[in-house]
Amino acid sequence: SGDSPGKCRLPAAPASAAAAQWLAVADPLPKVRLESPVDLPFQRSAAPLNPGQVVTVFDRPGRMQFHVEASAESRLVVAESWHRGWQARVDDRPTAVGATVEGFLAVAVPAGRHRVSLNFDPPSLRLGRRLSLGGVIALIGLIGLRGLRRSGVPHRAGSSQEPV
Repeated sequence: SGDSPGKCRLPAAPASAAAAQWLAVADPLPKVRLESPVDLPFQRSAAPLNPGQVVTVFDRPGRMQFHVEASAESRLVVAESWHRGWQARVDDRPTAVGATVEGFLAVAVPAGRHRVSLNFDPPSLRLGRRLSLGGVIALIGLIGLRGLRRSGVPHRAGSSQEPV
């Protein structure tokens, strides 16, 4: 109806001009943003965005790495759904992963240059790997046992016959 591509029509007047600008962009949720300052690691802040720089090193399913340069203690927010299985490291040191009000990942980052890694490894995934490995080992064992029986090699357990 005459709207520009990438813009949306707001049903009601937004509470602020900043909210209107946020809603009017084509992609209102960037993949990452840096917020500062950080009073408490995972509380919402009204501070301005982008007090530093974030460079995505890689972004694969379940694994992400960023180079972050922040002028003050900041919070890296990643547009990925929070789950208790996410683990974070800042310069290879484990750190807490929190959630924003929107449900995205948030990691506190000290001032300076840092490497932030995020890895998704929930207990259910680890259990699934173990069960799958156990199933594969059992299947290989059953196939091997069936092969021995078909080859005519006598079964030793409980067998009173000796080979001739």
